[in-house]
Amino acid sequence: PQSDDFEQVIGTNRIGDEAIRGDNEVPQHIKNQYDEVRHEPAYGLYFVKKNGLSGVYDKKLDKEIIAPQYETISLVSFENNVKIFGVRKNGKLGMVRSDNSIVIPIEFDNVKPDRTLNAFILQKDGKKGLYVRNTHYPYIAPKYNDIISKTEIEVTHRWSFNLFSVKTDGGEGFVGENGVEFFKD
Repeated sequence: PQSDDFEQVIGTNRIGDEAIRGDNEVPQHIKNQYDEVRHEPAYGLYFVKKNGLSGVYDKKLDKEIIAPQYETISLVSFENNVKIFGVRKNGKLGMVRSDNSIVIPIEFDNVKPDRTLNAFILQKDGKKGLYVRNTHYPYIAPKYNDIISKTEIEVTHRWSFNLFSVKTDGGEGFVGENGVEFFKD
């Protein structure tokens, strides 16, 4: 839980600021189950550790939602009322939902939020890809040298399609949030 693998992108306070928010009392039955418990009252969560591994206990559900199995875990996003966690396992980074289902496979060297792109930059073997927040499209595999900018194309008053300017070994082009590439030959 004490990790900077992922920056929190869901609010202005970083996880760990719970001491100034009050309601820090952890029930004894939760303390008894784990080696360490850190309360996150703003989101109704307890970040827990057992045998050196991290997981998550949901206060409202009063149950463990992610068993301690990760080197680090951080709450990084809310999407369609689902909490998304950044995790590290075997030295690699990925993202999981609150039911521990995979959002981004745990295979990346770096995962970094980019507020201007409204996405997470995924890095693997020196290449970059994207996970676009709040979209139903899968993540974009890391095969670009750089992701330069984003253009929003308004489709309806409630939805815009994102088009990202990217660099490859062969030049520059665009990739849509759906992964479709547009390059000049």
